[in-house]
Amino acid sequence: MPTDDKKIYTVHSLEEYIKILDELLTNESPVVFRGHSDKDWKLKSSGDRNEFHIHDYYKIWLDCYKNNYDIVQKENFLDNVVNMQHYMLPTKLLDWSYNPLIALYFAVEENPHCDKDGEVIVAYPHEIYEPDSDEIKALSIYLYKVYHNKGNVQDQLELFRLLRCNRYIFFCVAQSNTRIRAQAGLFSVALDISDEKIVEETEQEIERIIGDERNDNDEMNAYKAIKTDYQNRLGIKTLDISFFRNIKKNKDTIKEKYPGICNVLPQIEDFWLWNYYRLPNNDIETDVEKIQVPPDCKNKIRDDLERFCNIHARTIYPDFLGYTEFIRKSYLKKNKH
Repeated sequence: MPTDDKKIYTVHSLEEYIKILDELLTNESPVVFRGHSDKDWKLKSSGDRNEFHIHDYYKIWLDCYKNNYDIVQKENFLDNVVNMQHYMLPTKLLDWSYNPLIALYFAVEENPHCDKDGEVIVAYPHEIYEPDSDEIKALSIYLYKVYHNKGNVQDQLELFRLLRCNRYIFFCVAQSNTRIRAQAGLFSVALDISDEKIVEETEQEIERIIGDERNDNDEMNAYKAIKTDYQNRLGIKTLDISFFRNIKKNKDTIKEKYPGICNVLPQIEDFWLWNYYRLPNNDIETDVEKIQVPPDCKNKIRDDLERFCNIHARTIYPDFLGYTEFIRKSYLKKNKH
């Protein structure tokens, strides 16, 4: 059962987990899963968790490139970033799985966080892009610029526009390594575009639209009055996202109170960035459901995943690095007894 109104569930067994999934997955919308050993971890990539800047990504890529490592020699730059993620280098990618049992394994995996509540995040992407889509081609170019210290705000805005104002892009890739296949893996990237920049671009476009009206200044006067009234009502000096969401939500009331805005409102609504204000939210942390596992239940669930589902370290990490780690842990465990 959920523990509160934030859609957080607690399970104590594999059976309970499957029962919760059966209740949650009631339609055919895209759904993906991610497991955390510690429920306090945020949905951030390794690069974002370490507060990397664009020059940090450039240094990592350059070090790999100078040493002629094959992992960064792919023609499609996105494949290079996926390879860096595979070898646990900090990137802008976040791993997900189509398989909820794989995500559960990561939530209960034996590691230094076994004494923490584990968690499976259930996310519902607006769309999962295929490798040959225009959006993913654009993402590859965007990441190329980021990792070559050439990225800028305009690049972010162009990709943001292509993604129809979704700040998070989920995508699958050609399953070029065994881990991606074994983990039914896909990825997400969070665009770095800020709310402040979105507001700035929106204001500039609205002023441009109103400036095209040559006959009189009724439109500008009405827009200024809407802004002033909103700021006075909330006691703020700087506009934020909520101002434009308020216009979108209360359009009819605003048209009645400020008739001067009526002529230009349709043009404002046609502006591509206005779609951002139509979305219910753009925060991945609030648009998910969470299934938590108490620490004292992790061992039993982990054993059941291996016993009934053949999901364990050897199948999760089927490459040679994973195999050696699996063997190492197995023998260390034996020697403790």
